[in-house]
Amino acid sequence: MSNGNKKDFSTDTKFLGHPMGVGTTSTMQAMTAFSGYGMSAILVYFLYATLQEGGLGFEKGLAAQLTSIYTAMATIAGVVGAYVADRFLGLRKSLLIGWILKTLGFFMLAIPNGGVTFYVANQCLLIMAAAFAGQSLYAMVGKMYSPTETRRDGAFTIMYVMNNVGVISPMITGAFAARNLYYLGFGVSAVASLIGLIVYLFSQKHFGDTGILPDDPVLPELKKKMLFKTFGTLISLMSIVVFLLAKGRLTPKTFVNFVSVLSIFAPFGYLLYIGTSKKTTPKEKKKIIPFAALFVCNCFTLMIWGQAVSILLVFAEERVNNSLMGISFAPAAWITISSFFSILFGTLTGSIWTKLGNKQPSTASKFGMGTIFYGLASMFMAVPIILYPGNVKIMGLWILIFFIILIFGESISSPIGLGFATAVSPKAFTAQMVTVWQLGLSTGAGVASLSINFYTQGQEATFFLASGLITIIVGASLLLIRKPIMKIAAE
Repeated sequence: MSNGNKKDFSTDTKFLGHPMGVGTTSTMQAMTAFSGYGMSAILVYFLYATLQEGGLGFEKGLAAQLTSIYTAMATIAGVVGAYVADRFLGLRKSLLIGWILKTLGFFMLAIPNGGVTFYVANQCLLIMAAAFAGQSLYAMVGKMYSPTETRRDGAFTIMYVMNNVGVISPMITGAFAARNLYYLGFGVSAVASLIGLIVYLFSQKHFGDTGILPDDPVLPELKKKMLFKTFGTLISLMSIVVFLLAKGRLTPKTFVNFVSVLSIFAPFGYLLYIGTSKKTTPKEKKKIIPFAALFVCNCFTLMIWGQAVSILLVFAEERVNNSLMGISFAPAAWITISSFFSILFGTLTGSIWTKLGNKQPSTASKFGMGTIFYGLASMFMAVPIILYPGNVKIMGLWILIFFIILIFGESISSPIGLGFATAVSPKAFTAQMVTVWQLGLSTGAGVASLSINFYTQGQEATFFLASGLITIIVGASLLLIRKPIMKIAAE
């Protein structure tokens, strides 16, 4: 129940010009990224490291499959989590329960010699955490601003920056893993998650009664029954999947591919469901149109990003002298380097949006420009391919410039997309609309995976030019219709 403490966030500017609640959520986001990236970076190595090396001794192929299965199940559970937050528990309680489960999950792997039992417990707890929390943290940020609040984009940019701060964790957990001290690496993730939980528990006053009640509550007499059915269905489905995998009737690759294909189309199906729901008012239905326009752009930007972390990293390994200022590094380090620019550009753009206030460009203008920069980054990569023959290794400076262009576009578009999702979401689907937006990552990854079929030897430049040009056209199209769709969003 509400405690009657309705907070006026419009006058709260104590955290970098934003409500103190944003200070809490951004700290929690940093801890989420720190713990999540820290665990993911060493989990697969832990699974196939021998028992003598502190691992579980699985085959490498099986270890890779298990991590893919977890990602797929967590994606499904996250959709359930958004539904649970909107209909049963409210954002605050969903976030609390999910965070407790997640923290316990990390601590399972921090127990020395826990073996397979504690690994299974870790995976189950993390999946259940997603099934409770979903995207409640981002939805809470949106709750602190009115739909027309000019500070909203700045707030989500702060979340974006803090998320990238957490990307440094693999350097720490990886150092422990290199010494076969996996449990200490997982312990770092567990402690980070615990810090986030403590920050949340001691910062409740910053939120007032916001997010305590669900936005679309079920009838009290049906609450327990429907909640039981929701989680019962999820557990049953996952149990069936585990059984089929164990019996060999379903291969990990088939299951992961199925979820990947489903994720490409699921957001559009979910949007159709929200748009046709009786709980969505006529005015709210119209606002789905500008959301869909930005979502399409989001899918193309994430396609370029998907190509960057797959095709481009392979290209960097084969054809790039991976060094800067005389310092050599592994090709994968480009992702860590890009995080530095995410923090730099995110801090810059966030400050600009907050300072400009009502004078800042519209959300559609920002997203359209950001999408164009993604396309320019892809087209830029065609230049060194055209200039240098295939047997010549190009300078790392080319990859550096690529990521500078791409991350600048990301800093303009990525954070504000989440903010826009919370601004135009129907009241009954607050967390679910954020989940739909986040599913764009799967859609973009799926499109990127399909596009790889056109990346063939001798046609690399054409591939990057075509991908970039299409993305630029999509971004420019959004700029052309920015005024009418923002008018609809403001109604």
